[in-house]
Amino acid sequence: MICPECKHDVNDQASVCDICGFELELYKQAYEKIYNEKLQQLNEFETMKNQPQVVYKTVSLPTQAVHQPRCPYCNSEDLTRITSVDKAVNIALFGFFGNKRKYQWHCNNCKTNW
Repeated sequence: MICPECKHDVNDQASVCDICGFELELYKQAYEKIYNEKLQQLNEFETMKNQPQVVYKTVSLPTQAVHQPRCPYCNSEDLTRITSVDKAVNIALFGFFGNKRKYQWHCNNCKTNW
């Protein structure tokens, strides 16, 4: 065997290198431990590799048409929703005569509310 410290040939049965004094016995034990761990990892990998794999298939869902509201007067899709804040401001400014409280949509094209 070759000494890992000084790279000289050493007897396989020696526990210490004759040239540099490196402890070969500890090196052999550490090497065997690492080697056995790698073998165990390889065996675990092989057993996992032989198990059936789960394959996920993507399924596309049918697309549904999204309903887009249109203005009943000009058939435009350029609309703005009248929010409850808009309605509250309109009632605060105009009181009973404020007309936005009755409507839900405002057409930006023909300026009508419905």
